[in-house]
Amino acid sequence: PYPKKGTVGLPEVFDSKRQLKLKLARLAEWVRDSQHVVVLTGAGISTSAGIPDFRGPQGIWTLEKQKKTKKHKPSTTKKRKRDGTTEETSNREGENTIMSFDFAQPTLTHRAISKLTQTGKIKYCITQNVDGLHRRAGLARDHHAALHGCAFTEKCQSCDTEYFRDKDVGGMSFQPTGNFCGLCDGKLHDTL
Repeated sequence: PYPKKGTVGLPEVFDSKRQLKLKLARLAEWVRDSQHVVVLTGAGISTSAGIPDFRGPQGIWTLEKQKKTKKHKPSTTKKRKRDGTTEETSNREGENTIMSFDFAQPTLTHRAISKLTQTGKIKYCITQNVDGLHRRAGLARDHHAALHGCAFTEKCQSCDTEYFRDKDVGGMSFQPTGNFCGLCDGKLHDTL
C-alpha cells in the first residue's frame, strides 16, 4: 500500500454562480489571448463520468482510510456487466474493489479539451489519468501524454506502435498482454 496519500476526505467546495461566471470569463480571456495553451488534468476531470478521485469525500483513498477506522460487515457483490460477464466486488479487509473503466464516457470537459485542441487553441494535453477518456473524446495521440499510461493502450516493445482498444487491456507494470503488433509481430505490453 502507498502510505503517503496526503489529507483525504476534505469536503468539496463549490463557487457561487456569480463567482463561477467571473472565473470562466477570466479563463476564456486567458485562452483567447494565449498563443500556446497546455492543459494538465487529473482525477477530478473524470468524477462526473463516475470514476472516483483519490482524496475527495468519496475518493478511493478516503474510503480506504474509513474502512481501516470503521468496522464494516464483509460482503461480496456480483454485478452483471453489459457484455454479459459478471464482476465481483468485495469490501473485505485487504481486498481491493474492482473498478472497470470500460463503460465510462467522456465528459463535457473531455470533449471541450478535444475540440479546443482540434481548433489549435490548445497545443497539448497532459493527463495523470489512466481512464482513456481524453482519447475516447477524440483527442489525437500527438497532442496527448498519459503520464501514468492508459488502461486501454497496448504498446509494441519492438517498434513502439501503440494500439488504443475499446476495452481495458489488463495488466500492469508493462506486462505482455498476449497480443502481437500488426506491423512487426512484436509482443504488445500494457502501458501502466
